[in-house]
Amino acid sequence: MIELVCSGHDAAYELGNVSNLFLPYVHEALQLETSYNGIEACAALTKEGTLLQSASYKVIPEGEEIKDKKALKEALKKAVYDTLSAYTGRKMPWGILTGIRPTKLVHEALKSGMEDDAIDAYLKESYYVSPNKRLLMREVAKKELAILERNEENEVSIYIGIPFCPTRCVYCSFTAYSLEQKQKEVEPYLEALFKEISFVAEAKKGVHIRSLY
Repeated sequence: MIELVCSGHDAAYELGNVSNLFLPYVHEALQLETSYNGIEACAALTKEGTLLQSASYKVIPEGEEIKDKKALKEALKKAVYDTLSAYTGRKMPWGILTGIRPTKLVHEALKSGMEDDAIDAYLKESYYVSPNKRLLMREVAKKELAILERNEENEVSIYIGIPFCPTRCVYCSFTAYSLEQKQKEVEPYLEALFKEISFVAEAKKGVHIRSLY
């Protein structure tokens, strides 16, 4: 078990996803303290007050709120990853990536004009992605782009999310809540969802639905 403690930041959700990757390799009760003091993003793994491993990264603000917030979260995630990787002796094939669309990073890099070698180095240094997964990301992203280029202006893709599950999978990064804990919120959510479906159906009347997820 890993008890996550956060101080000076609001990245508990993201750091919880990273720490969950290492849960199968932790067989004792540990505390993972994460903090940001305005200069460094830090992680310290302790057991009953004794320091086991730690890591920290300097965070240099650029003055843009969204970019600075992203940079802080990535620094915290790397600090957590380094700390738990050193403790368990394990490395994750996807590094600190826990989201559902890792190829989005490659799309953004290609759009900015980066070549394959530069993208590979970026994924390795910034996200700790393993060589085979870096190659996979580039290959999939290029196939996705070829498909996206065939999109028509009168086409849409629709995603319908049901954020309630019987249990929460360790690897899951979707917005999801325990059905047992949030049972009272299911009915109001569905009512709001039905209203939104009706609104979208009217607003997009005549538009071709290319995919439904």
